[in-house]
Amino acid sequence: MPIMGMCKSGGWHSILVAIAALFVLAVAEPVLVSAPQAQAQSGVIREIRVVGNRRVEPETVRSYLKFNIGDAYDPGKVDESLKTLFATGLFSDVRIDREASGVLITVVENPVINQVAFEGNREVDKATLEGEVQLKSRSVFTRARAQADVQRILDVYRRQGRFAAAVEPKLIELDSNRVNLVFEVAEGGATKVKAINFIGNRVFSDSQLRDIITTTQSGLFDFLKGTNIYDPDRLSLDRELLRQYYLKNGYADARVVSAGAELDRDGSGFFITFVIDEGEIFNFGSINLESAVAGVDTQSLQRELLTVSGKTFNQSQLDKTVERLTLVVSEQGVAFARVRPRAARDATARLINVTYVIDEGPRIYIERINIIGNSRTRDYVIRREFRLAEGDAYNPFMVDKAKKRLQQLGFFKTVEIKRRPGSAPDRVILDVELLEQSTGELSFGAGYSTSEGVIGDVSISERNLLGRGQFLRLRLAGSQERMQIDLSFTEPRFLDRNLAAGFDLFHKDINLSAANAFRTRTTGGSVRVGFPIAENLWLTNSYTLTVSSIYDVQEGASRAIKEAAGDAITSSWGVSLGYDTRNHPKNPTSGYYLATNAEFAGLGGDVQYWRVGA
Repeated sequence: MPIMGMCKSGGWHSILVAIAALFVLAVAEPVLVSAPQAQAQSGVIREIRVVGNRRVEPETVRSYLKFNIGDAYDPGKVDESLKTLFATGLFSDVRIDREASGVLITVVENPVINQVAFEGNREVDKATLEGEVQLKSRSVFTRARAQADVQRILDVYRRQGRFAAAVEPKLIELDSNRVNLVFEVAEGGATKVKAINFIGNRVFSDSQLRDIITTTQSGLFDFLKGTNIYDPDRLSLDRELLRQYYLKNGYADARVVSAGAELDRDGSGFFITFVIDEGEIFNFGSINLESAVAGVDTQSLQRELLTVSGKTFNQSQLDKTVERLTLVVSEQGVAFARVRPRAARDATARLINVTYVIDEGPRIYIERINIIGNSRTRDYVIRREFRLAEGDAYNPFMVDKAKKRLQQLGFFKTVEIKRRPGSAPDRVILDVELLEQSTGELSFGAGYSTSEGVIGDVSISERNLLGRGQFLRLRLAGSQERMQIDLSFTEPRFLDRNLAAGFDLFHKDINLSAANAFRTRTTGGSVRVGFPIAENLWLTNSYTLTVSSIYDVQEGASRAIKEAAGDAITSSWGVSLGYDTRNHPKNPTSGYYLATNAEFAGLGGDVQYWRVGA
């Protein structure tokens, strides 16, 4: 019995041992099954395969990865690698998968552009658009770059006032993963300026201020001008022109608070509003000169001052005085002299006391002046507005004055002069960045005269002829009885000096047969040279040669006409002197305009006389 009991007890023990073993195996088996997966997830990368690439080499793809063969698999580095590969712009899709002991990278390459074309562009030529877009032939196409180019094209049209323009990029698929990119442009109509309003102006009327700015309102002859198109850059220039106009007329505290453009509800035009804070008018108080530079005689510089105590404050005269003093001091041998106006304001008396302080500026030379953006205007036309040249001492005030002179030419929509370091610490390079605008004008008129009946004239002018800065005007006028043609040419900087030289040709034929039984004809020309004598004072000399004829004299003509029939030659010399201090060229409210002229005929020819006018 005991033996039997022992065997029975040993059997239960074996059963328990077997159950425990089975339990251990059941627990251990999942560990053994998942061990390869754990090795795959956290083990060492043995291989990196690249598939889907046709143009990009596998090594190029691997070079952008944040992991290499032999590294432990890290999901964080895989995510960084995905972002880096997308950022290259080479691929439209990228996947990174784990396989066995390696990594599989699947890419879909972006296509290569075969050709970039534009459709629907009539107002902007192809060359201009090609210069704006960044996507070119043989570059890689991406949607982001295409959308960026769409925005650039829209910016070009908005600068021309076409805010309704729309651009859609389209792809034409070719073989070998190549595409043609076509930008389809819907230009829309030009968004014009319907009205220009001013708020806060008490001294000058709206019409006077509209003459100062370059933007114009839409009118009957919109097709003859481009300044009635809304342009944000032109609006910035107009703000500055208004500010300078007020400063020129004594309003030292004047501010253009805002210049806003609001599109009307139907999107057909803009309403521009300038908000102005005029302030009070000031006069010049005391005018003094101080010099901290040895060798500068302030007494001899007094005659160079254009600002006069007691006169209305004029910012342009103050700037011209600074420029004048800077030039005179530099001519005296002080190359780095700097003239700074120090203004002390007396608000109670409304006076501005000015002291011109002459000191020595930093010793910096101009290494180079680069002209950028002048596709039409010649370089020398721009450079002659600088009173500085390469190698001269750098003077910030003189550079700023050159910028203002370039703006006043009317050839450019925007003018920017940027300074950057040169090849040495004491050298500076000036980049003159320009945006040109139209300088041609066409005008015509019609009317009725009791003596001539219906009359009319057409005039075409160009203020920047062939980009040389010259003025040319051709005028045709006539009626049933009169035919007249005039041609005028002016070179504003003759011989590269401050001389305005030019010539005029004219021909006029009048048929008086119906009333007086004869006809007259006048043909001739003149040459002229003008130059400034002083501030606001201009002297012009001219020589005129005219051939006058009375012909086709009929029997019913008077005896005096019959005796005067034939040709007469007039050779005359004239001189005129003009003094102009008007504050506005068309609608002045202050200032003087004085002119006197004299003409002497008899330098040869058949006619002798002299006359003086004032």
